[in-house]
Amino acid sequence: MWYGAEGFGGCACYATSEDGVNWVKYEGNPVLRKTPGAWDNEGAGGQHSVIKTGDKYLMYYRGFGKSDPGWTFYGMAESTDGVKWSKKGKVLSPEPKIGETTVVKNLEVFRVDTYYCLMFAMADYLHLFLATSKNGRDWDRNGLVFLHGETPGGYDEKWATSPFVFVEGDVVRMWYEGGDANGRVRTLYAEVYKNQFLKACRNIVIPRQGE
Repeated sequence: MWYGAEGFGGCACYATSEDGVNWVKYEGNPVLRKTPGAWDNEGAGGQHSVIKTGDKYLMYYRGFGKSDPGWTFYGMAESTDGVKWSKKGKVLSPEPKIGETTVVKNLEVFRVDTYYCLMFAMADYLHLFLATSKNGRDWDRNGLVFLHGETPGGYDEKWATSPFVFVEGDVVRMWYEGGDANGRVRTLYAEVYKNQFLKACRNIVIPRQGE
């Protein structure tokens, strides 16, 4: 398990378990932290998602630094053992031209067939956006894919964020945080057939120039 911690301005730590209940924290924590002088010199890894592909683990994490005040970005790091990580730099920056604001948050990374998929929200625009990649490094924008306020009962009237996605057979299942008009928070569920989701993956939104 990789989990976020507040130390070092935000970092990623590691723990292991034999039964999924009793956990042992890695003595060398944190396993990912900010890098002095780099784009993530103020914080790195507090919000992250890890997937395994081939013989590597890929961690996508939120980072920020003094060079871009008020902005956050997603970076990527690679590891063969889940403990020693090699940072590979920024892989995704906010794009205001297509509705994204300066602060990205609450990411989830998963695979659907040949696509790496990265779903995330914005700090002041709490719908869910999608970005896709064929190699895990170069990402295309697919725009807004899940709007809050469309769940019966108004359980996500104010926000839909913090997705967790599980692909099972022909169905893409998602559990997410929804907020109602009174600020109550619930864990909600949504699903879509994989072939429908893949249509969204192929729908590339190109930011218009000069705006």
